[in-house]
Amino acid sequence: MTAATEGRLPFRCVLEVRFGDADALGHVNNVIYYRYLEQARVRFMQTIRGGLTGNAMADFPYVVAHSELDFLAPLHYDDHCLVTMGISRLGHTSFTFCYELFSVGTQTMVARGTVVMVVVDHQIGRPQPIPDELRQAYQPYLTN
Repeated sequence: MTAATEGRLPFRCVLEVRFGDADALGHVNNVIYYRYLEQARVRFMQTIRGGLTGNAMADFPYVVAHSELDFLAPLHYDDHCLVTMGISRLGHTSFTFCYELFSVGTQTMVARGTVVMVVVDHQIGRPQPIPDELRQAYQPYLTN
């Protein structure tokens, strides 16, 4: 990786671009980028928690409330996607992940965006305050 693809965000993971990720035009379909964000979020949670319990409600006590993504350049099959991410806002019941995605092959940024997550009590379906343990674990990943 070069300085151009190191990005400014503190968490990084590299994902393989699979054959099925490409559409008829030969580039990664826009919907797949959201899967890459999800995969990066799962790896992020595995990292900050030291693994996952297998209980989805305990491991991921939040839901996506809003997402947006700007597509800057194409990504193609047989490349790898470097996803960098951080937390740009940490509120009372919600927080915002920010992302930059890079083609490892071309060394260029291919997309950037944000996802707002809301912590939810899955039994009652209502927002809940971010647990102190998560709030503390998120601190090293704050971008502001």
